[in-house]
Amino acid sequence: MSDIKAMNHNILMLERFFDVFGIYPYSTKNQNYAK
Repeated sequence: MSDIKAMNHNILMLERFFDVFGIYPYSTKNQNYAK
């Protein structure tokens, strides 16, 4: 279970990292930047 939780944590950190840098313009947080 600890491995699965660590994987989920890493995925969340990656998603937050990508959101901050606007790599995913189609994410809900960055819709304003995509226009």
